[in-house]
Amino acid sequence: KYMSGEISRSGHVTLESMLRKSGYQIRTLNCHGCENRCLVNRYRFAGGKDYYSGNRCEKVFVNGDSAKTKGLDIYGRKYSLLFDRVAEVADPVMTVGIPRVLNMYEDYPFWHALFTACGIRTVLSSPSSGHAYEGSARLVMSDNICFPAKIVHSHIRDLQDRGVDRIFMPFVVYERAGKEQNSYNCPIVTGYSEVVRSVQAEIPVDSPVISFKDRETMNVQCLGFLAGYGVSRDTALHALDAAWKAQDIYERQVKEACEEILEDAGRKGILTILLIGRPYHADPLIQHKVADLVADMGVNVISDDIVRGRDIPLEDVHFVSQWAYTNRILKAAKWGASQPGDVQCIQLTSFGCGPDAFLTDAVRDMVMRHGKSMTTLK
Repeated sequence: KYMSGEISRSGHVTLESMLRKSGYQIRTLNCHGCENRCLVNRYRFAGGKDYYSGNRCEKVFVNGDSAKTKGLDIYGRKYSLLFDRVAEVADPVMTVGIPRVLNMYEDYPFWHALFTACGIRTVLSSPSSGHAYEGSARLVMSDNICFPAKIVHSHIRDLQDRGVDRIFMPFVVYERAGKEQNSYNCPIVTGYSEVVRSVQAEIPVDSPVISFKDRETMNVQCLGFLAGYGVSRDTALHALDAAWKAQDIYERQVKEACEEILEDAGRKGILTILLIGRPYHADPLIQHKVADLVADMGVNVISDDIVRGRDIPLEDVHFVSQWAYTNRILKAAKWGASQPGDVQCIQLTSFGCGPDAFLTDAVRDMVMRHGKSMTTLK
């Protein structure tokens, strides 16, 4: 080896030998791990080692060692608890399409149980996809509106193509209330059905005014619009009982699932990420599968659902507690900030979200006051 120039007289590897091994070949690849379809460069060195660049994550093309064990991820479980609901209606009164968008990521168990118990068949729109979004992008009325609103049109188109009789997209002003000042939905979640009706009127879009804030008022509102579907009062009252029960069960299950994941992390001594967002951030397309990426690193992931039913006062927060989803985000951030160091917070927010323009500052403030750093992903 000394004679060939690989090792010097002093026994060290020579620069010449290092340079010979630094030669490489480049090949361009397309990653198909998610909708981003990253353009990846693979550098294959003379020594047989590969190095990848250009990828936004390391889910498919990994430099170094990947986690041996994937962490537990609540978001896949939450998505399943929300939408994996099968209930056959023998002789349906009609078929109502429900778009898999916005506040349906909070209230779908209620509506599915309500319509099913009334003898109405429900059809849920297909999961979000970039291809479907692009096909309906021309119907978006505002370029600077949030992406969760923009993809609504592709879901409406999907339901129209599947031949439903009517489309149900309620005008939900209030969500369920806690002890906060109020429980408004943001204007987009509340009233986007009006935009849909103005540009996609091929099939009737029903959007009765609804308030989850008060159960008695909510029941009266539901009885009113169900009567328009030809549902008797007795049937509707029975259906409302089933709907409230289904919603309560879902909320309890997703909270308990978060608690189980947290306990698992405690037993194994691994990091837990509290991935905070709005209900529609459970949509893999909107979320860009951030939860998957974190779990692939061997980290457990829980959601803001862990604070459902917890009494967490927000008097020390510099933010008016009037938005339902925002209230839960603030409570989750406060809970996460007060946990030991093996629980850290990441907030998801969408471009164009008006309330989040102020909320992100309030969340960062709170987390930093408890001595933790805050990560915000737009």
